[in-house]
Amino acid sequence: MKRLAFILALLVCSVSCLKPESERVPEILQITSRTTGNLSPFGAQIWISVKCDLHWKAELEDDSWGHIEVQSLSEGKGGEFVVILKDNLGEEDRTNTIIVKAGKGETKLDIVQSGLSSFFKPRSIQLEGTREASVVFTAPAKWSAVLPENPDWVKLTSASGESGYSRMACRANDENENLGSRETFARLTIGDYTFDIPVVQVQKDIILMEDTSVEIDYSEQELSVVTQFNIDYEVEISASWITHITTKAPLNEGVERFAIEENTSTEGRKAVIGFKGGKATPVILLVEQGGKDRILNYTQQGIYDLEGWDYLWGDKGWDQRSLLFCSDGSYRLRLLNAEQLSLVEVSGIRFDYPSGEQQPMLLRVRDKAYTTVLKDCSVTLLKQEGDLYWFKDASGVGLIIKK
Repeated sequence: MKRLAFILALLVCSVSCLKPESERVPEILQITSRTTGNLSPFGAQIWISVKCDLHWKAELEDDSWGHIEVQSLSEGKGGEFVVILKDNLGEEDRTNTIIVKAGKGETKLDIVQSGLSSFFKPRSIQLEGTREASVVFTAPAKWSAVLPENPDWVKLTSASGESGYSRMACRANDENENLGSRETFARLTIGDYTFDIPVVQVQKDIILMEDTSVEIDYSEQELSVVTQFNIDYEVEISASWITHITTKAPLNEGVERFAIEENTSTEGRKAVIGFKGGKATPVILLVEQGGKDRILNYTQQGIYDLEGWDYLWGDKGWDQRSLLFCSDGSYRLRLLNAEQLSLVEVSGIRFDYPSGEQQPMLLRVRDKAYTTVLKDCSVTLLKQEGDLYWFKDASGVGLIIKK
């Protein structure tokens, strides 16, 4: 009887092992993108890495404006593919979803491709008096601009350029003392594409600002807003954490100064500053203040939240530290736990990177003779106070290092 039960168990196991992949649920199905944030309207590509123990396939929810090319495929392990998007010539951003399927499992990643409204900053040019105004963009190719209507009241002052950061500018020839605004357009050619940029000169009774929104960090600070105007106006603020410090100058250009309180929450917040007066169209400035990163609440040196663990100097046996200056100008930090024979190493540290700019670093954790963690990071400097530096990786790893 026992022998019969053993044979039956073997038969059941054999049937299970022969189950086709289409009816199995993968034990591992993960996708990782190298790209963060919105994608460019032109020449956008997204590289995706796949980890999966079954055969997988990738598709776009909407394949009318993009396609997928598999770059590598390793059965039982994963692979890599690239998503190639068609140029977005529409005004609005558009969204899509990358779907990776394996057996009965699937995972998704939402993507956003910017439209022309966010590619051109701003989308139209507003002129006040005879001051120069411009639109900026990142050109994918050489570009040039003309005024097809040949208006006699405006001229281009920057009309061509190479690929990369670009600025098209124009200037009105007079103040426009007529009733109402006057309009034309600049025709901008970038590579094989042509775009029309509206150019508007409003009448003299106006209030203008350089920006309609501003993003600031969590810290207590002062905000200056450049205004252009020719009438008296009032300032209205929608939140108590912004205080108006000074009023404008009595001439046609001024700077409004505002005191911003520190945002002690990890959540961001928004407020609106309004400017209105006379017959001018009211204008508003949207102020978005980011939340305070969790790591800024700490001062103890070490590595925070590396795969769920903190490695802090002076804590739980991590009592040896070295900071080595390397020949390429970077630094290497090591923390040693002598009791556990464990080592944490951060290499590629540069203290001269500007705040907010990404820099590459390599994180390594060794436990006795084995490397248990090896991680490429792209970190930004959040804060510097004396010799103490706070860094943060996009994945959430935080570093506090004393130079």
